[in-house]
Amino acid sequence: MSINGFNPLRHKCDKSGCFNEVRRPRIEEFAECFGGSNNFGDCDGMVEKKGKLCMLEWKGPGGELAGGQIIAFEHLTMTDQSESNGNVVFVVEGDPRTMIVTRYCYFWGGRQQEWVSGNFEKLKVLVSSWDQWASRLAFPRTPGGLDGVGYYK
Repeated sequence: MSINGFNPLRHKCDKSGCFNEVRRPRIEEFAECFGGSNNFGDCDGMVEKKGKLCMLEWKGPGGELAGGQIIAFEHLTMTDQSESNGNVVFVVEGDPRTMIVTRYCYFWGGRQQEWVSGNFEKLKVLVSSWDQWASRLAFPRTPGGLDGVGYYK
């Protein structure tokens, strides 16, 4: 990744084979680990800034959010008091090859906002506004450093 965050896909399908077959894990192998019809999903993009998450979910033309995605995005973006926790999920309908955006919506404060017609430049303005907001936050610190957290126990 470069200094400015430019992070193109480096996999070359013509040399190394189909990315989906060569690089993506077979998440279906985890299905028996979860109850009901739950399983891992993919994430089209995610960035963390000062403890807050900005996620991107890209849908092709006519693509719809699954019920489980809606529930996950609602919970990811709200606190126990149904307020915003600073996390946002942008959902985009468009062509990922050309980056032509047909419409988009976002989840904030546990609620899906209305779909709006738009283009890539308008979407980038929204994403940039979240980044500017998150940049002004205080940096979160774990009390006592990483001792007692995850595998540092």
